[in-house]
Amino acid sequence: MKKILFFFVSLVFTFEGFSQISKNANILLKKFSNGQIISSINSEKNKFYITNKPYDLYMVGVYVDRNITPPTNKLAEPVLPNKYVANTGIVEVKYNSTNGKIHKGDPVTSSSIPGEAMKATESGMILGIALEDAKAEKGFIKIRVLIQYLR
Repeated sequence: MKKILFFFVSLVFTFEGFSQISKNANILLKKFSNGQIISSINSEKNKFYITNKPYDLYMVGVYVDRNITPPTNKLAEPVLPNKYVANTGIVEVKYNSTNGKIHKGDPVTSSSIPGEAMKATESGMILGIALEDAKAEKGFIKIRVLIQYLR
């Protein structure tokens, strides 16, 4: 039986512009896409990039464009008008089937495919819990964002 050890991440999401993103990031961003998993550089404020490694320790949430995704929950402070990083609540995230098909109730985490989630099959940081079964090999899936360490 898996035990879940809660690792609460409290972050302040303020953003002065995409030019603030560190040159040291693995993937430099000019623009985020709806549903991508976002990480911070060593937990630094105002330095975000698209995550690109499994079980990323610095995941901060899912990028949400309110022009594409209607509001279903209260999101963090906007990084740009109608653009948010959701670190709690229910959102749709991009996913792939790297670790097998995702089923309702499965923990999901970051993957080596930039910005995409995958099924978590080992201990490490997770993004949240799937609220529905995946319908294809890749696409969008509804999850409850609950960033924590899964044992």
